[in-house]
Amino acid sequence: MLRGAAILGLCAVLCGCGSDADAPLAVYVVDAEGGNPLAGLGAGRAHLTVDQGGSSVFDVQADVRGGAFDIAVPIASIVAATRIQMVLDLEGGQLLGATPSFIPLQYGMVRVVVGPPGRCAAVEEPRLPSARLDLAAVAVDSNALLFGGTSSDAVDSVGHDLVAGLSLLELTYGEALAEETSAGVPLFPALPVSLRQTQAVRLPDGDATAPILVLGETLGGQAAFVFDALAPETASPSLTGVHEGAGVLSTIVGLGADGAAIVGGAGGEGASSVTWVQSPTSVSVSRLAVPRQRPAVAFVGGGLLVAGGQPEGAARLEFVPIRGDGQPVPAAGTGALDGALWVRDPARATALLVGGDDVGGSTVTTTMLARGCPACVVSEGPRFDRARRGAAHAETPSGTWLLGGVQADGTPSPHTDLVSVQSASASIDALGDLPTGRARASALPLASGVVLLVGGMNPSMTPERGLAICWPRALDALR
Repeated sequence: MLRGAAILGLCAVLCGCGSDADAPLAVYVVDAEGGNPLAGLGAGRAHLTVDQGGSSVFDVQADVRGGAFDIAVPIASIVAATRIQMVLDLEGGQLLGATPSFIPLQYGMVRVVVGPPGRCAAVEEPRLPSARLDLAAVAVDSNALLFGGTSSDAVDSVGHDLVAGLSLLELTYGEALAEETSAGVPLFPALPVSLRQTQAVRLPDGDATAPILVLGETLGGQAAFVFDALAPETASPSLTGVHEGAGVLSTIVGLGADGAAIVGGAGGEGASSVTWVQSPTSVSVSRLAVPRQRPAVAFVGGGLLVAGGQPEGAARLEFVPIRGDGQPVPAAGTGALDGALWVRDPARATALLVGGDDVGGSTVTTTMLARGCPACVVSEGPRFDRARRGAAHAETPSGTWLLGGVQADGTPSPHTDLVSVQSASASIDALGDLPTGRARASALPLASGVVLLVGGMNPSMTPERGLAICWPRALDALR
């Protein structure tokens, strides 16, 4: 039985037909400015896919006429995890978009922000409550939490101690990005410290917990602590057992069920250490083969691939088994490297090292493929002609987006690329540019290959309040 009716002509109304379905869910399809994406693109077909955890999948279509379409489709349950994809094949071109997983019962409406394949656009609303660069963005269910960052590039700039929340299901509503305060009351309790350059990764969820490891720079030094998205008032000012020197010169990486790692840092001991964090009460430290600052790190082959940030003449690459000590990979050479990053294959067995600067400050356009770790075998990867330093990155099933970064002349880059790694090969595909150059921004996956870019520095060398959204050439499969 079908219940409910289409609203405003530019949406789909999904309504449950089971015993737990008492209310419709309105799904609005909009462009990045919150307007009608069909204007001026002619007639065509709208393709809607709804996946409820694989147990119920609906594919429905409707004609697009006069810049509008109506779809009404039943769903099996309003309490099942639900994902939505929309593809619009129109005379003037294709548009696509998707939502992250959500529970229909918890939302009266969601919005699918659509755009041309392989392109990016500025999001009209929401905007950050204040301009920020060097912030960290972490997805938690259908929301993102934004940590730290600074509103100025000055050396003595003060970081943020309030957490902003972004609803990924209501991107083109002004209220999607919750104000940092409401009627004078913080949405989240203040962080233990104000953070400038900030990194954050998820730790394994526990019973009724969603812990996030946060690492950042303060005016007085460094800070590492665990923030629980479900109990934010429990954040403590420090994480006991972290190696001395961990902070802005370290790199953190998520390890899935194995927790997270903080790699390298300041000083002799700090730069030579790795802190392994399984939970706030399970922390241990091991050693790197050589000291490193701001290395590129990836979780591959049951351990960490760590590259760059080393002293002159030391091994460029080493492999660190989980909670073990690092072992150099001599075949990778000793060339200096700063600001590079790793891109992994879906099986997390192979990784490609891309971007960064060499000892002379020149951008590195060669890449290196590492596979077979812990007995790592390295080889040359594809040339990266648009290489840059410090690109924001977001890992998706079809590849990893590289967004913006710092170009050879020191200005923010507008470029985006999709890097795909297979077991013994890799490819780098140039995609559409960002609306404006961005450096020192944060990126996160939205859904089905769609990604968001948050904050950063623009070509005027001022921090950004705006968000950008980028669509893949094709949506990742729901099943």
